[in-house]
Amino acid sequence: MRPRPPLFALFLLALGATPALAMDLQGKWGLGVGAGGLVSASSDVTVFRGRSATSGWLIDLEIRGSNATGHENVSPDTSLTQEAHQNTNDLSVRVGPGIRHFLVASGPFSPYLDFGALVEYSRSHDYADIPGVFQRDDAYGWGFGLNAAVGAEYLTPWHFSLAAHTQVGQVMWTLAHYSTEVQNNPPYEHKSSRLNATASIQPLLELRVYF
Repeated sequence: MRPRPPLFALFLLALGATPALAMDLQGKWGLGVGAGGLVSASSDVTVFRGRSATSGWLIDLEIRGSNATGHENVSPDTSLTQEAHQNTNDLSVRVGPGIRHFLVASGPFSPYLDFGALVEYSRSHDYADIPGVFQRDDAYGWGFGLNAAVGAEYLTPWHFSLAAHTQVGQVMWTLAHYSTEVQNNPPYEHKSSRLNATASIQPLLELRVYF
């Protein structure tokens, strides 16, 4: 009697599973979605296009934002309607091209290096209206920069992969506009620009799909 193939092998064949290598990504498209930061909240989407057996083009988009609103009766006499109103919110959007270089393209698990450019828009709003005290702070700005990241990716046989990714360095030029209004004082506005370089570790898990 002819031996039967293992059920697991038949299952892999049914799914069209083949050994996945980083070099197989040449000419393919990919989409990566951040699954959340390991040490902080983060959201990230990356579009990938394989350009050779060891590298690919990237378009990276990152959006971060938060909003907090508070209301509180600050009068000792609760029949009065003296309330404190507070609101803080911010938004940051980054987008830019880049290139990824796989260090071990001949295997399913490969460390890689990313180098890219980016444009950033950010704004923030802070508002407090407490009986006898009022203050509003607004800011918005643009930035341009270069960054570098490292990671390690495991490619499964089913057209998706899991990756650990972190930015390691960035050079950024920003132009910001600030506006402040304090009770009984005229509004105050000013602009500032700066160039700074930072080094940091911001671990992020990503799920990536290739087609």
